[in-house]
Amino acid sequence: MTFRCIIAGGGYSGVLLSELLSEEGFDVVVADQYIRGGEIGLFSRLPVFRDYYNEFIAEYRDMGADFLKAVVRDVEGNERYEVTLLINGMKRREKFDFAFICTGCYDKNYFLSGIYGMRPAGIFSLQNALELIARGYRIGRDVLIFGEDRVLEVLEEMLVKLRYSTNLQGGDEVIVRGRERVESVLIDGEEFRCDTLIYYAGREEFNPFKLPGIKAGNINAKSYDYGNVKEDVLRVFKEFRKKCKV
Repeated sequence: MTFRCIIAGGGYSGVLLSELLSEEGFDVVVADQYIRGGEIGLFSRLPVFRDYYNEFIAEYRDMGADFLKAVVRDVEGNERYEVTLLINGMKRREKFDFAFICTGCYDKNYFLSGIYGMRPAGIFSLQNALELIARGYRIGRDVLIFGEDRVLEVLEEMLVKLRYSTNLQGGDEVIVRGRERVESVLIDGEEFRCDTLIYYAGREEFNPFKLPGIKAGNINAKSYDYGNVKEDVLRVFKEFRKKCKV
């Protein structure tokens, strides 16, 4: 008997999990409103990030998956799942034996990142900044990068290559000054002149429809370290295979 699986999310985690399940004989459908995208696709369009994530970009590119351009809107059931899909605005219901949630994560927003003071133009989460730069926008000139993570060093290297003036700082308390545009930022009382602030203070689960199912990948790891993301997918797959006694 062949079991049907649906994976919500067609980024790196969803495609890797699809590959592993398919190799074990499962009938797998990967549902995503975009055909092959996700964060790895974003990194592939950014200088420096492209090199830093090259291993995962190449792996993602070489993996195959049966894609369905759809949004997984609802998942019901315990032993067998009835899944509501939105395809071109139309609802369709299908039955699956297993449902996996690989919808990833997103950066914590301004209000949860310990940033105080004014809220003028020129303040970006790391994720927002990367998306805009990938589309060809210049987000400022003098950029203050706030946070502590290896990915911020990659960001700074890229911004320098793109001819931005940069300053990477860590700390605890951040206060933004400026009316229409960022003019300066105080970090633990020290003032830094800049017109742009990019901040990173961790990530949160992205699951807007609160879909039930087996979570795997960055929805659990909540990281820019794709070694951790891959490790979580492999862990979930190993536990699932053991449970199913495949």
